[in-house]
Amino acid sequence: MSFSQEVGQFFALSLSQSAQLEQALSALQQHLHHRKQNFSSTSEQSEQEYQHFVQVIAAFGLTAEQIPSLMEHLYAMPEFRVLVKQLIDCFYQAGGDREQFNELYQQILMDEQI
Repeated sequence: MSFSQEVGQFFALSLSQSAQLEQALSALQQHLHHRKQNFSSTSEQSEQEYQHFVQVIAAFGLTAEQIPSLMEHLYAMPEFRVLVKQLIDCFYQAGGDREQFNELYQQILMDEQI
């Protein structure tokens, strides 16, 4: 399923917006991967990285309330599974409420055991 079908249509984004969001999330994923390889993350850095994600999606009209649903849609796409894991890790390291992503986190753990 394409990004536009999996994410764009669900969040009422145009094809252009979907493409731009996909590019922005890919760039964010690369940035987080680079940071993780080269630096140890503090809770403050993790919070900044998660807030950067919030800012990226806000530019497309998505709200904080939509993040859990967005994360589920992104996790359904193999190319964004690593990003979802990184963002949940940032969220938790920054002291975020573990209940917010509990179901998705449990799914990730189950998938990794297979």
